[in-house]
Formats: sequence, C-alpha cells, structure tokens
Amino acid sequence: VYEAGALAAQYVHENVGEERQVQMSEGASKMLQGTKYVAQKVAEHGEVVIKQAYNTYVQAGNVMQTATEEAYAGLPEEKRKAIEEKRRRVEESKEHFKELGMTLVRPVWKSVSDSAGRALRDAVLSDPDMWTCVRQIV
Repeated sequence: VYEAGALAAQYVHENVGEERQVQMSEGASKMLQGTKYVAQKVAEHGEVVIKQAYNTYVQAGNVMQTATEEAYAGLPEEKRKAIEEKRRRVEESKEHFKELGMTLVRPVWKSVSDSAGRALRDAVLSDPDMWTCVRQIV
C-alpha cells in the first residue's frame, strides 16, 4: 500500500504541473477536513445519525417495494403469468429439495437416535445399584 502511494506521488510530481499539484493538495486537504467534520458530527450525534440512516433505509425499501408492485401491476397479463409460473416452479423445486433432504436424512437420523437410545439404556442398566422395578421398566 505504501509503495503504491509512493509511486502515485512520484507520478503526480513528475507528470502534473505545479499549479495542478497545489489544487490537488488543497482538494485533498478540504476532503480530509470534511471527513473529520463528518466523523466529529457522527461522534456527537451518532445515535441520531444511525436512526436517521435506518429510517431512510426503511423508506427507500418501502419506495422500492411500491415501485416493484406498480411495475409488476403494469406488466401485460402474459408477462405476469410467466413470472407467477416461474415463482411457482421455484417454490415447487424448493419443496422437492426439502422432501429429498428429509428422505435422505430420515434413515441417518433414525440410526443416530436408535444408537443414542441404546447407549443411554445400556448406561442406565449397567448401574448395579438400580432398583429391580426400574430395571424392568427400562
């Protein structure tokens, strides 16, 4: 990073006129001052700024949602039906993969739970101090 900065500074020094270099330096200085000012205001009013930013985000989301709904409503019927059909196929494929996953996981889950149950039962029954009436129930 430092090398890239040094190369950039060297390039500017060698290829940019002195007046333009002064303008660039002044611009960078103003930008740094502006950044410091903004950072100071955020530090002073951070919570308010964050709340305002969040509210703006929510409002922008609402505007986008409304615009999307209006654009969708403005589509020709055939386009809306095509979109609805694509959404339906996506939902069907999601359901298919859920069912497939459950089908694949079910035997493994049964095996694991059976093994855990056997291990628990064996541990309980191996207790020599267990009452006989409890041992018969287990």
